[in-house]
Parts: sequence; structure tokens; C-alpha cells
Amino acid sequence: MTSMGIKIVPLNKSFIIEKLGIYNKTLEAGIHFIIPFVDRGAKEVDLSEKNYQTNEGAFQTFDDQLLTLKVKVTYQVIDPKLYNYGFDGDFYKVQEIGFDELRYIILKNTVQDVKLDLLNLENQMISQMSEKGRLWGIGILKVQIML
Repeated sequence: MTSMGIKIVPLNKSFIIEKLGIYNKTLEAGIHFIIPFVDRGAKEVDLSEKNYQTNEGAFQTFDDQLLTLKVKVTYQVIDPKLYNYGFDGDFYKVQEIGFDELRYIILKNTVQDVKLDLLNLENQMISQMSEKGRLWGIGILKVQIML
């Protein structure tokens, strides 16, 4: 009975605790005491860096050329509560946001500009995606555009 009241949280993880079915608190790494039968570990959230690679997407440039690109996004959970209750782990949303931002950026450039200035495009993507990612509790660490 006493072991049920002890929660050990490993490094790079956090636990969402619900009290009677409602969010109560987030447990970080370490040893924590909870009230059995009242507090419940709702979900374990991994805080380590993760990669997500999108499917190929076709993008039209300013000079009416078609580019096929893939985007690799490196992200990390920064707010376990928002990630658990707002994001739902739907990475299709991340892909769609990335593609929408990329379409907008590439439409203003020619093919040659895109190929020469990939680093600037990646930095623009990071800033645009970070704003939306914060709403879901994720931080965008790196974006890599592959031709």
C-alpha cells in the first residue's frame, strides 16, 4: 500500500498527475509522494529531443518552377501540461504548419534563391513554427530542409 504512494520519475521524463480526474500538477525527475486512489498518474511525457520527418511536398516558386522538398523538424517538449492536453501527439499538424510556412516563404523566391539560401529559409521556419509550437507545449530546436 505504501509503494502506491511513491512515484519515481526518471530523468528526461515528467508525469502528469490528475486529482479525481482533473489536472493537478506535473512531476519532474525525482522521487515524489502522491495520495493513492485520489492522485493518478495520467500520462508519462518524454522530454528528450525528438525528430519528425515530413512526407515530400511540392512547392511552387516565384518563377513558376516546382520544387519537391522534405522537412526534418527537431523538437522538444517544453510544457508537459500543454503537450498532453493541447497537442494530442498529432504530428500531421506540425507537418501542415511547416508546409504552410514553407509555401509562403518559397513563393516569394526563385529556385536559385531557394537553393542558395537554405539556411535563411530554415531560420525563418524555426521562428514561424516556434510561435505556434509554444501553444502546444513544444519547442522547435532545428529545421532541416532537404531538396
